[in-house]
Amino acid sequence: MDSQKNRETILNELKKFSNQSAHPKTESKTVSSNREELYNGFSLIAGTVGATVRRVKNKDEALASLADILVSLNAGSAVISNDNLVTSAGIEFFLKSKDIKVTAAKDKAIHRNECFSSDVGITGANYALADTGSLVIKHSTENERLTSLAPPVHIALVDIKNILPDIDSLVSDTKVMPSAMTLITGPSMTADIALTATLGMHGPRALHIIVIG
Repeated sequence: MDSQKNRETILNELKKFSNQSAHPKTESKTVSSNREELYNGFSLIAGTVGATVRRVKNKDEALASLADILVSLNAGSAVISNDNLVTSAGIEFFLKSKDIKVTAAKDKAIHRNECFSSDVGITGANYALADTGSLVIKHSTENERLTSLAPPVHIALVDIKNILPDIDSLVSDTKVMPSAMTLITGPSMTADIALTATLGMHGPRALHIIVIG
């Protein structure tokens, strides 16, 4: 009951932020406060749909958190995307230093095959949506969808500054729409068979989200 009340309170706050987005305030305290509320809303909703959310201060802490996740999974191989967050964090070099087999998106033919055999897929997310706990990933020929969809576990990094209230804010913030865009809400789940919820039938069975900032 308390969790339901918390959810309703946070969703009401998110609606206020969405209404304010057309008239953004410049005071740093207000921006910081809104950002915290958006993070709290996102982490709560993402958790209710089955994702695991961690928050870190910077990219160094993100690498440490990533290492913890990989150890907990006993992961020995990973495919990684070619987006700014993954490349700027130095994830490819970091994984190799941990003796984890890593395949980068730049090796396209090999990368595509490894997506179906690697233990984890690691990507950045362009945005997160607070009201649904969803991640938004823009795709291109350099950043294919398979990295987040084919491996059994998806680990995503997202900047706290890119948590938006809702999909309307996403549409407003996206000046040029990409050729493809994926919205990910929790791990893959279906109840098609005997109305029994089953994880990982059409995508990753687990989703770990590292929020930076």
